[in-house]
Amino acid sequence: MKKITNKGMAQIAVSAIMAAVLAACGGGGGGDTSSGNAGNSGNGGSTSTSTASGVAAVGAPIVGGTVSLKCASGASATATTGADGTWKVSLKSSDYPCAIRVEGGQANGQALTTTLHSVVTGAGIANITPLTDLMVSILSSSQPNAWFNSATNGDLSSKISAAAL
Repeated sequence: MKKITNKGMAQIAVSAIMAAVLAACGGGGGGDTSSGNAGNSGNGGSTSTSTASGVAAVGAPIVGGTVSLKCASGASATATTGADGTWKVSLKSSDYPCAIRVEGGQANGQALTTTLHSVVTGAGIANITPLTDLMVSILSSSQPNAWFNSATNGDLSSKISAAAL
């Protein structure tokens, strides 16, 4: 029987995270529950918008949770999760990448007592789950909530990239 080393465990963990990231890229759909865009005023350039959306879940959908996006451009957006955990916001195409946090709400009738995080590099689907929270911890090399609260535009740009993911 082969002995599993720390390196082997790390490879298994990375594989599991990558599988979760790939799974987070698919699925989704759902209705527009709420959206906002603080964007940069006076930009003067193209204002093409794009959509970031996904599902917030902890095995069961998070209902009535507040989803907050903090983007590298300085823009922010919020949404409320629907009965199926879906959320959706509109941002400028130039706002990405963004860090995402969900807090509050309920799952299986129980209040969500912890925050969960995710990231999105561009328009598309970004689910928010305990696995994506772990991914943000690895990307940021810190506690996800502390990083989300203190991250600057440069932090978001340098930590959230296709290469880092």
